[in-house]
Formats: sequence, structure tokens, C-alpha cells
Amino acid sequence: NEMEAEEEFRRIERLLSRLPESQTEVIRLHIHAGLKFTEIAELLEEPVTTIKSRFASGIDKLKQQFIN
Repeated sequence: NEMEAEEEFRRIERLLSRLPESQTEVIRLHIHAGLKFTEIAELLEEPVTTIKSRFASGIDKLKQQFIN
């Protein structure tokens, strides 16, 4: 329902706020904006490998926070 979805959104935002901004930015651009890693790399003027690494590291940290 809508209330549960809003609560889950707030929880995810809190978890994202605990990550370094560089990881949060990549996660938001990839998941929320639907950009490909190559597009994010161009936008941020960073190597694609760096973008993928930030994404993977950020997602791993989010998973750990969900578990704890």
C-alpha cells in the first residue's frame, strides 16, 4: 500500500545518506534515473570502471545495513 511504500522509501533514503556521496550519486543515477554506467561515466567524467566500482561498493554497503 502507499503508506508502506512511503515508509520503505524513507528507509532507503536514510540508508543512502550513510554512504559516501560519490556512491550515492552513482546509485541514484543508475537506479532512479535509469542511466547506464557508460552514461554516468560520461556525465561525471570518470572511467566506467570507477563508476561500476562505486555502484557495487555502495550496493554492498546497503545490503549490510539492511541485514543489520
